[in-house]
Formats: sequence, C-alpha cells, structure tokens
Amino acid sequence: AGVPAHTAEQYLARLLRQGFSVAVCDQTEDSSQAKGLVKREVTRVVTPGTVLEENLLDSHKPNRLIAILPGERSGDEPRRYGIATADLAAGTVFLQELEGESALRSEFARQSPSECLLPEDPPMPAGLRAPSILPDGLADTLAVSRLKPAAFSPREANERVVARFSEGGRNKPAAANLKALSKKLPLAFAASGALVGYIEETFAGGNVLLSPPQEFDPETFLCLGESAIRSLELVQTLRNGSLEGSLLWAIDRTCSGAGSRVLREWLIRPLRQLEPLRARHDAVERLVEDFDLRAAIRTQIKSLADLERIAARLAANKATPRDLIALKETLQLLPQLDAHLSGGVGMLAASGPLPETGAAAPSLIGEIRAQLSGYEDLGELIARHMKETCSNIITEGGLINDGIDKELDRLRSISTGGKEWIASFQAAEAARSGIASLKVGYNRVFGYFIEISRANSHLVPKDYERRQTLTNAERYTTPELKEREAEVLGADEKICKLEQTIFLRLRDDVARSAERLHATGRALAELDALCSLAEVAHKKGHVRPVMSNSGRLVFEQMRHPVLEETLPKGELVPNDIALAAPVNGNAAGNAKDASVPQILLLTGPNMAGKSTYIRATALCTILAQMGAFVPAEKAEVGIVDRIFTRVGAADDLAGGRSTFMVEMTEVAEILAGCSDRSLVILDEVGRGTSTYDGVSLAWSIVEHLHQGRCKPRTLFATHYHELSALEEELPRVKNASASVKEWQGEITFLHRIVPGPSERSFGIHVARLAGVPASVLERAKAILIALEEQNGGRISNVTDGGAQVSENAPAAPRRKKLKPTAQDGQLQLFDPDPQQIDPNVKIILDQLRTIDPHQMTPLDALTALDKLVKKAGGS
Repeated sequence: AGVPAHTAEQYLARLLRQGFSVAVCDQTEDSSQAKGLVKREVTRVVTPGTVLEENLLDSHKPNRLIAILPGERSGDEPRRYGIATADLAAGTVFLQELEGESALRSEFARQSPSECLLPEDPPMPAGLRAPSILPDGLADTLAVSRLKPAAFSPREANERVVARFSEGGRNKPAAANLKALSKKLPLAFAASGALVGYIEETFAGGNVLLSPPQEFDPETFLCLGESAIRSLELVQTLRNGSLEGSLLWAIDRTCSGAGSRVLREWLIRPLRQLEPLRARHDAVERLVEDFDLRAAIRTQIKSLADLERIAARLAANKATPRDLIALKETLQLLPQLDAHLSGGVGMLAASGPLPETGAAAPSLIGEIRAQLSGYEDLGELIARHMKETCSNIITEGGLINDGIDKELDRLRSISTGGKEWIASFQAAEAARSGIASLKVGYNRVFGYFIEISRANSHLVPKDYERRQTLTNAERYTTPELKEREAEVLGADEKICKLEQTIFLRLRDDVARSAERLHATGRALAELDALCSLAEVAHKKGHVRPVMSNSGRLVFEQMRHPVLEETLPKGELVPNDIALAAPVNGNAAGNAKDASVPQILLLTGPNMAGKSTYIRATALCTILAQMGAFVPAEKAEVGIVDRIFTRVGAADDLAGGRSTFMVEMTEVAEILAGCSDRSLVILDEVGRGTSTYDGVSLAWSIVEHLHQGRCKPRTLFATHYHELSALEEELPRVKNASASVKEWQGEITFLHRIVPGPSERSFGIHVARLAGVPASVLERAKAILIALEEQNGGRISNVTDGGAQVSENAPAAPRRKKLKPTAQDGQLQLFDPDPQQIDPNVKIILDQLRTIDPHQMTPLDALTALDKLVKKAGGS
C-alpha cells in the first residue's frame, strides 16, 4: 500500500480509528534465497477489537470485541440477544443473554466495545431489506464485522470452544463445564463460537491469552442502564462528550493506564455484595490513614509497565524488545513495592469479623501482595540477555548482550576486528599512495570503496580497480578490500539473524509466565485504583459509608462529587438526604425508619439546585458501591440493586419518537424493572404534554411507586406543586423544596434543600436571569395574573375534559391556597398585601417614603427617627 515499514503503526492507528480492518502482509522467505519475487503472505488482520500493540490502544480504556446473536422473534415478546464479549488485553470472555433492545443499549453503554460481530443478513426478495439486528444508532460509533451465519451455529461453536479451552476435549471437567454453559446460555455460547473463530482467523495460529468463557452474573453488580450512565455523566459529559466534567474525571487519580481501566470498570459496574465491598472499603481506609505508604506506592506504580497488556502481547507472540526491557524493569521494582506493603501498619491484617457469619474477611491488599513475588529469576533472565539500549526492531540487531552465545561472540569479534582492520588499511594505503586525503567508505549499493579526488588521480596505484565515478572523485577497490568486505558484511548479517533467533527463543521462555504476569498486572492495577480512591478521599475529606442490607439511604452534609472538584472552595452548599424503603413489605418499615420517607417530592424554582441534589444522591450511592468513600459527613447505604433515571429532554427522530414518547418509554421501563432495593431518580416527569395530562400522570406515577408491586427509594423533582398534597394522603411521601430568598423583586438561590413544599417556581424571575426581553416578561406577568384569577388558585379536577376515572380512584388533587399576588403578577413571599396593612402603619410607611436620607444632616435624621418612633408607640 506504499506505507513505509517504520511508520506503519501511525497509518494503522488512523485506519483503526475510522473503523477499518487492516491486512498486514510480511515476507515469508529469505530474500537472499528467493528466486524471483520474494514470497509474501497475510500474517495478521488488525481490527479495532483485536489490536494489541500499545501504540494503537488507549491505555486508559479497555478494548473490547463483542459478538451478538439475536434470537427469533416470538409475537410481541421482546427479542432475546446472546452476547459474548472478549477483552484480549484482559484475557477474558464473558457470556450473557439479555431481553429487549433497552437492555442491549444499556450493555453497550457499559462496555463501549470497539468492534461488533454480527451474522450476515439473510437473503431477501428484490426491493426488500432485512430487518436490522441492532437498534438504530447503536453501531454508529464502532466497527461492525459481518460473519457467515454458519459461524454462529451451535454445532460449530461447540467444536471451536471445546477444542480451544478443554484441550480438544481431553480435559473432561472443562469440557463438561462448557457443555453445561452451552445449554444454559445457548445464544451466547453460539456467539462465543463466532468470537473465538474470528480471533483465531485474525491472529495466525490463534495465539491469544484467553480464559475459558464464563457466565456474567448481573446479580453481583449494581445495574446501571444507558439512561443512568448518560444522564449522570459517569464517564463523559452530556455537553460535549468529553471526559472532563464526568464523575470518572473527578475521582481518577491513578498513576497508570491499567489502574485507570480498573477504576472505570468499578465505576460502570459497582458491587452489590457486602463482603467484597467491605474488602475494598477496608483497603481504601488503610491507605487513607497511612499517607506515607500511599505516597510510596503511588511513586512506585508510576515506574511500572502495563503488565496486563505486555502479557497479552507475549501470549500472541507480539511482544517487542522494549516490552521485555519494560517487563524486566518492572519485575526488578516489585520487591521494593512488596516491602512497602509488608511494612504498612495493619496492611496485611485481616478485616474485622463479618456481621453475618462472624468469620474474618480477607485483606484485599494482602491478596494483591501475594501476586507480587516469585519473579526474581525471570527478571534476571531478561536482564542477562537483553541490552538496555536495544532497538525495538528485531531485525536490526543490537539486542543481545555479550557472553550469551559463543557463535554470536565470535561473529562480533570478526565484525569489530574487521572495522578496525579497515581503519588501519586506510592509513596504510594513504601512506603507500602518498594521497593524504584518501579515505575508505561504504554504501549499500557498492559496498566498501577507496575514494580519491580527481586532483590526485595521477597518484592512484596500478592495482586499484575503478568501481564508481563521481563529479569530483573516483572510487576504487582492491582484491584485499573485497575479501575483507565480504567477511565483515557477512558477519553483520549473521549477527542480526542470530540475535533475532536468540530473542525469539527468550520471548518464548518468558511467554510461559504470561498468565501469571497477567494476574500480577491486574493486581497492580487494582492497587493503583485503590490508591486513587484513597487519594481523593484524603484530599476531599470523604467518609467511609456504612454498608448494609437495610432499605436505608442516608447522607448527611452530602456534596456533589463533580461540583466539589470544579467550584471554588466554599461555594458548594451541602445537603442532607434520608430515604428508606419498606422492610419485608412493612409499610412503616422499622422504628428507625418510621419518619424517613420512601419518596421525596422535591419542588422549587429552576437553577435552585434540585437536579444537583438528586444527581448527587445517585452519584454518592454509586461511589459507595464501587468501593469509594463519599463526599459527606456521614453515609449509610442499604445496598441498591439498580439505579433508574429519567432526567432531561431528548427526542428520537430516527426512531420516530417525540420527546414525550421517549420520556414515557423510560418511565415504563422504570416501573416495570424496579424493585424494593432500587433507587429511582425522576426529574420533571409529565412536562412534555398538557398541564392536566402531565399532573395526572405524575400523580399516578408517585402513587404507583408508593403502593405498587415494588416500593423503591425515589427522588421526584417536579414543578407540579399540586403533587405536594400527596404528603397528606400517602404516609411514605414527604415534601422538600429548594430554598430561595426574594428581596425587592430579586431572587437569590440558596441551594439548600429544606422540608416542606415550595409554592412558586419563579419561572419569570429565571427567564429574566436568562436574558429574555423585558416586553416578553411583562406580558408573561399579565398572563400569570389572569390565569391565577381564572383558576381561583386551584387546578381543575383530573376528570375535566371528559377523562373517565374509576369510582375508587383517589380524590383529585387540589392546589393549596396561594398567597396574594403583587402588581407585577408574581406571588409575594415576604411583602404583605397592601389591602391588609393597618392604617396607622400605612401612615408611617407613607412618611418614610417622603424622606430622602441623602439630603438630611445627622441631626435631621435623628429628629425624623424620633418622630417615627413616637408615632409607632402611639404617643
């Protein structure tokens, strides 16, 4: 393709970023032995999901390949999808089966695959198009490779997978496990067959470090759907899709790419099992307490190579000389890191007994330390063989130390001695010919030559043979020079070939430890992630959450973890939150939770902090269940199984869905998928339709969450103030509002959440802050006054307009009596109604308005004040 070999990786990176697959061809025979054209073959196909080269990967993100096999449609039932996911750098293959397009979208949001394998579309009659396997828009950001349907057949999958992972069936237990997995997850197992076949085809011989397929168990993780990942801005912002401003950006203080990948994985898949969660919290707590130890570990980690990816390249025979040098340097540093860990106060002690069993929990850092030892011989082997300053191209030589191979040492002595001979030859010939400027040179076309300027051509000895003519010089050779040239050049070529052979043999020896090195790399990455969480907790004053299986969710003085990072110190206002789901179906819960709501209805104006408050609650829950400390003074988290969010407005034009349709679809998924242990975040549900429809839907949704099959902990932010009446009808619903200060027509957002409802939304005030023209604002005020007078301060019954309501339905909500309006049409919170002012007070106010303090002397001001005081006192 006209690509220079030494810049091939630059071109590969550009092509892979655009989603292309690239065939790599190499010479497969020695050019010196070839007759005619040198034989070339495709030695590898590089695809976005199977790339292993460090320069072609983002060190901070996993690179995943996913295969999807859709099941047959059955009436109106949601389609089932079998999914097999491989991460070649991590060496893992996970299988799972999902129901419906929504679950598939959520899984794509969590995994962010680089490449997707799908079966080819079946043949269709002319003019018809096969239905799409993936939902619209899902494959826009990744490469899609189509395979023949036979690649996904159960029979072929069984043959491929069993042959690879059970030694052709000779390993009976492994073969039995795979057979059981194929029966439990038939679609996913068939997809894994296509996945394994694709990897074996793209890598010559299929030399890739992969563990046997295993079932992914979603019950061990807190489930985050696509909407939650997007709207909570866990890994990228909604504004421009960048990392900066996301939760990952706020907590990532890792010192290595591997650590950053692990932290990202923990964030997207938080835990929901107490024992591993406590192990992570124990490790973070100990690293927080021991600053010197944490600093020493972080300093060491900065000097370590990415063992996970080096191990993957070793297994695939893709490791370069620099990979081995980096591996050697890392292995030499591991004893120092092990010494730091063993010297930490209490670092290797087991955690306290678990409340459920009374048994001691294992130390996570102790488990990590166990992976760091036993590499002295391997590090010494590489150090003994490899030169520190070696080239990264194995065909150029300069890789192997002296004393490793006798033949190599002999050839080097010939090469070095030959060059010394040439230097002495030049001096001798200059003396013999009397040409002081004579020099011996070399180029790849003519080999070694003697160059003499034209001015000295009359002094050229008779035994010189002309080799090349230049403008101002002639080049010659002699029989003696040609003999030495053959000897030296032959030695150099043999040296390069022999060094390449020794390097490949060494790489194979090191590759035998690839699996163990991979496990050590994973342990180092987890240690880096733990140190990152501890660093953030220490610097930001985060606290360890109390984890339990209760239905409580309590954060005192909670702060938004991203705004805490971006706002100047002291500007972020902390708030309290307390929710409790019913325990074992008991509506009141236990005595401790009797006064704690299950549903918090949050009202108040825009810009006052409602969305920040509900998002902060979800983010702090995620932090707690990923093993991090949380930005609060106190935290208690009853394990959450799923977090649902309905936040923001977005349409789906390609799918033919309006903004309100998207909103209702998400609400339907929440109501169908939530459980008593879920956390539901609803922001402005029902605003995309008429006021009466919106209030009715919002009212009914709150009732369903309170009285339905499942009773999740819920935060419901709304501008429908009529919903505040639900507090009087539903025992586990409480009102809260964003506090605002109004003075002389201006408002100040206090960003404080307080008990009780808000009776105003201050929409016209917020519009003025946004720069809406004054004429529009004045007209809006007039319309507001007219609407308030027309409705008499209440909303019509939900049956208005002909809607039919059951006789057993709850009474329609009535809006609380509003405070009188001022002349500008805005509700008054702090100023009294002029009609209700006492006449004597009005006289004093009128007199105050006539006083101009800027025109008064101090004595005049005191005299006026004395008169006002006497009038107020009735004298």
